[in-house]
Amino acid sequence: MDELLKLYKNAKSEVSKIEWTEHHPFYPDSIYQLMKALGESSLIFSDYRKYKLPDVIAELDNANFEQIQCAVTFIVRSERWVTGSWKKYLEDGRLEKLLVQASIVSFKNV
Repeated sequence: MDELLKLYKNAKSEVSKIEWTEHHPFYPDSIYQLMKALGESSLIFSDYRKYKLPDVIAELDNANFEQIQCAVTFIVRSERWVTGSWKKYLEDGRLEKLLVQASIVSFKNV
Protein backbone atom coordinates (compact mmCIF):
# COMPACT_ATOMS: atom_id res chain seq x y z
CA MET A 1 0.00 0.00 0.00
CA ASP A 2 2.91 2.35 0.69
CA GLU A 3 4.06 1.94 -2.92
CA LEU A 4 0.61 2.88 -4.22
CA LEU A 5 0.57 5.99 -2.01
CA LYS A 6 4.01 6.93 -3.33
CA LEU A 7 2.83 6.48 -6.92
CA TYR A 8 -0.24 8.56 -6.08
CA LYS A 9 1.87 11.45 -4.80
CA ASN A 10 4.00 11.36 -7.97
CA ALA A 11 0.91 11.31 -10.17
CA LYS A 12 -0.79 14.08 -8.20
CA SER A 13 2.27 16.29 -8.60
CA GLU A 14 1.98 16.03 -12.40
CA VAL A 15 -1.73 16.75 -12.85
CA SER A 16 -0.87 20.19 -14.20
CA LYS A 17 1.11 18.51 -16.99
CA ILE A 18 -1.95 16.82 -18.47
CA GLU A 19 -2.35 18.00 -22.04
CA TRP A 20 -5.62 18.01 -23.96
CA THR A 21 -5.75 17.46 -27.70
CA GLU A 22 -9.23 17.89 -29.07
CA HIS A 23 -11.34 15.76 -26.71
CA HIS A 24 -8.68 13.51 -25.20
CA PRO A 25 -6.20 13.99 -22.39
CA PHE A 26 -2.60 12.89 -22.63
CA TYR A 27 -1.56 11.83 -19.17
CA PRO A 28 2.03 11.98 -17.90
CA ASP A 29 3.68 8.59 -17.39
CA SER A 30 3.35 8.88 -13.61
CA ILE A 31 -0.45 8.84 -13.90
CA TYR A 32 -0.40 5.82 -16.19
CA GLN A 33 1.98 4.08 -13.78
CA LEU A 34 -0.40 4.71 -10.88
CA MET A 35 -3.45 3.45 -12.73
CA LYS A 36 -1.55 0.39 -13.99
CA ALA A 37 -0.33 -0.41 -10.47
CA LEU A 38 -3.83 0.05 -9.07
CA GLY A 39 -5.24 -2.16 -11.83
CA GLU A 40 -2.83 -4.94 -10.86
CA SER A 41 -3.28 -4.51 -7.11
CA SER A 42 -5.47 -6.22 -4.53
CA LEU A 43 -7.70 -3.13 -4.67
CA ILE A 44 -9.40 -4.32 -7.86
CA PHE A 45 -12.77 -6.02 -7.37
CA SER A 46 -14.59 -7.75 -10.22
CA ASP A 47 -18.09 -6.87 -9.00
CA TYR A 48 -17.24 -3.21 -8.50
CA ARG A 49 -20.83 -2.04 -9.00
CA LYS A 50 -21.81 -3.74 -5.76
CA TYR A 51 -21.32 -0.43 -3.92
CA LYS A 52 -21.78 3.08 -5.29
CA LEU A 53 -18.77 5.40 -5.21
CA PRO A 54 -20.63 8.36 -3.61
CA ASP A 55 -21.95 6.09 -0.84
CA VAL A 56 -18.50 4.68 -0.08
CA ILE A 57 -16.94 8.16 -0.05
CA ALA A 58 -19.70 9.50 2.23
CA GLU A 59 -19.07 6.73 4.76
CA LEU A 60 -15.36 6.23 4.10
CA ASP A 61 -14.35 6.12 7.77
CA ASN A 62 -16.63 3.10 8.20
CA ALA A 63 -15.97 1.44 4.84
CA ASN A 64 -14.76 -2.14 4.73
CA PHE A 65 -12.05 -3.34 2.37
CA GLU A 66 -14.51 -4.65 -0.22
CA GLN A 67 -16.28 -1.28 -0.39
CA ILE A 68 -12.93 0.45 -0.86
CA GLN A 69 -12.01 -2.05 -3.57
CA CYS A 70 -15.25 -1.28 -5.43
CA ALA A 71 -14.64 2.45 -5.26
CA VAL A 72 -11.01 2.18 -6.42
CA THR A 73 -12.00 -0.17 -9.25
CA PHE A 74 -14.68 2.29 -10.34
CA ILE A 75 -12.09 5.08 -10.50
CA VAL A 76 -9.52 2.99 -12.38
CA ARG A 77 -12.11 1.98 -14.98
CA SER A 78 -13.83 5.36 -15.14
CA GLU A 79 -11.59 6.81 -17.85
CA ARG A 80 -13.17 4.37 -20.30
CA TRP A 81 -16.53 6.09 -19.94
CA VAL A 82 -15.72 9.63 -18.86
CA THR A 83 -12.81 11.31 -20.60
CA GLY A 84 -10.65 13.13 -18.06
CA SER A 85 -12.02 11.35 -15.01
CA TRP A 86 -8.59 10.35 -13.72
CA LYS A 87 -7.67 14.03 -13.61
CA LYS A 88 -10.81 14.80 -11.64
CA TYR A 89 -10.17 12.03 -9.09
CA LEU A 90 -6.56 13.10 -8.64
CA GLU A 91 -7.53 16.73 -8.15
CA ASP A 92 -10.48 16.28 -5.82
CA GLY A 93 -8.65 13.98 -3.38
CA ARG A 94 -11.12 11.08 -3.44
CA LEU A 95 -8.55 8.62 -4.73
CA GLU A 96 -6.06 9.64 -2.06
CA LYS A 97 -8.67 9.25 0.68
CA LEU A 98 -9.51 5.77 -0.60
CA LEU A 99 -5.85 4.72 -0.66
CA VAL A 100 -5.26 6.03 2.86
CA GLN A 101 -8.37 4.27 4.16
CA ALA A 102 -7.38 1.05 2.37
CA SER A 103 -4.05 1.22 4.16
CA ILE A 104 -5.77 1.71 7.52
CA VAL A 105 -8.27 -1.10 6.95
CA SER A 106 -5.51 -3.43 5.70
CA PHE A 107 -3.43 -2.69 8.79
CA LYS A 108 -6.38 -3.38 11.12
CA ASN A 109 -6.90 -6.77 9.47
CA VAL A 110 -3.31 -7.94 9.97
